[in-house]
Amino acid sequence: MKKATQEQAKALTLVFWDIIKCPVPDGCDPRVILPSIKRLLENNGYCGPLTVTAIGKLADVPIDILRALYSSGIHLTIGPLGSSDITGLIEIDETANFMVISDQKACPGLFKTLQSFGYNPLRPFPYHSLDSLIKEDSGVLEEETGESASWYCLVCRHDPPALGFNNFITHLSNADHKLRLTTTRNTMRRPPADLSRVHVSAYLIERNLMRLKQGPILTDLKTAKSEGETLVYWDIKLCPVPHDCDASLVGPRIKRFLKKEGFSGPLTIIAIGVLADVPTDILRALYSSGITFHIVPYGSADIPSLIFECCHRNGPLRNIMVISNDEYLTNQSDVLQTPFCNFKLLNSLQSFCLPDSVTLEEDDCSETGESPFWICSVCNFRNFPCQSFDSFTKHLFGIYHQRKLSDLLLMRSGHCLGAPLREPLEENLEAITSVYWDIKMRPVPPGCDPHRVGPCIKRFLENKGYSGPLTITAMGALEDVPYDILRGVHSSGIALDCIPYGFSISLERHIYEFMDWNPPPANVMVISDAKHSASDDVFGLQSKGYNIVEPPCDSHESFFLADSRALEACCETSEYLLGDLYCWVCCRHFDNLKNFTFHLACKRHQRKLLKWSQVEEE
Repeated sequence: MKKATQEQAKALTLVFWDIIKCPVPDGCDPRVILPSIKRLLENNGYCGPLTVTAIGKLADVPIDILRALYSSGIHLTIGPLGSSDITGLIEIDETANFMVISDQKACPGLFKTLQSFGYNPLRPFPYHSLDSLIKEDSGVLEEETGESASWYCLVCRHDPPALGFNNFITHLSNADHKLRLTTTRNTMRRPPADLSRVHVSAYLIERNLMRLKQGPILTDLKTAKSEGETLVYWDIKLCPVPHDCDASLVGPRIKRFLKKEGFSGPLTIIAIGVLADVPTDILRALYSSGITFHIVPYGSADIPSLIFECCHRNGPLRNIMVISNDEYLTNQSDVLQTPFCNFKLLNSLQSFCLPDSVTLEEDDCSETGESPFWICSVCNFRNFPCQSFDSFTKHLFGIYHQRKLSDLLLMRSGHCLGAPLREPLEENLEAITSVYWDIKMRPVPPGCDPHRVGPCIKRFLENKGYSGPLTITAMGALEDVPYDILRGVHSSGIALDCIPYGFSISLERHIYEFMDWNPPPANVMVISDAKHSASDDVFGLQSKGYNIVEPPCDSHESFFLADSRALEACCETSEYLLGDLYCWVCCRHFDNLKNFTFHLACKRHQRKLLKWSQVEEE
């Protein structure tokens, strides 16, 4: 763990502990957990106020353990998703330290989110071994005399947090709480942050397939329709303001339409797109009528992630309407209809803007909701939205924004493949290197001993001067890869990840996870075809200070079929740790290859894989 700076040493430290993924070790007194965490932090210079919260489905934890934790000053939060619920508990505090105790692969994207909010995420992130944390504490643990603990239920949204352990136990066994928990578990799956639209729709489809017990939620959605907030996402590029329509009347006409449909609560209309290609006089008229602007690089392609972000924001249920004729959104309209919002899709603005015989009432011509503002996802101006139209146009046509937008669109198109990769710095040569191998697109060639793939890659990197730690992950649909290939590859120290969708999408998730664990300097190499190697995330890494290692330009066969005599000595003298085994289809780790391959062949895995394949086809 990195030593605290002078400012961090005195700041508040928030510790969130996933008690399900990292339970209290057998034989350990639960009352030593808090002192152990406190001493670990103090030994690294973090001496400010400390709050430790155990989060998870706490009904699965023995009551005597919960009682001991609570009495020692650890707060309890009932959350159905465990580590994934932590994101919803983040509040802006620019001087706070943040520590997570969970499974190694938990919380993808959380590190990046915390940094964007101004937190100091403590490494390792997450701290994945409660056993080692306690063993590191060799001193005598004094009895804690801190503040009294409290408890909170994310399922029932009790606010403020309650006191009293007996009250907590009563709530835990309450019939209404159990019903809400069952409903939430059947309808709620929270994917990682910063997902592409394919990621988002895939997760939404998987979650919506289990919407079987949602009677109470439907009742809430009826209430939300008449009283809740309505958000309208309007793709102004695909559905522009008609030539014969006064732009200042678009907002009032949308408001009138929604009122007729029964949506009577607060309304926010958000025009999304690049926006620089919309005439300034139209933008000014829209903005003056109360329509908010959100600058996004890909238009309708950004809408699924915006909907997902909105649906999982704390607070009451919302209504969402999308105005776009994007074919993808049309095909996925059933998926976007989640149990967290009323969803409506319109593929034209024309019906709102045609002249009609009905005169707009004075109320309809007023602002659509609160004062408009603008935010920019291209430049990450999201946390502090601006309100001045002049500042909007200044930013929209500014050199910094235009350069950022150009870089994003260039990477999106794949033209960045022709750009030369930066030469590695000296510190990169000793830094960690992570290799992602598309085992389906670049399989082990005939005649190559799969036991030698790991040594081949290692020797290739050593010849280029890289001497730091190395991790290699083979990714793909592993169900039809021969067992002897998997066994040989895995025995050479290569991790096996069975993925449910294409390599490029999976690569995004692995890249985000790699960034969370490894700040620059660090290296990434991708073994795949040129199209997949052009992933936005891979080339975006270079702009964030990471080094991209280019694989051999010739065929992968020559890469893997290396000099056998040199490799014999390498294989005989090297001791490889067995790589990780993980199924992204079913979100499960495995401790040995036999259980892993047995899982890949089982009916439950095959059923889940079929659902994912149907998502990809759509």
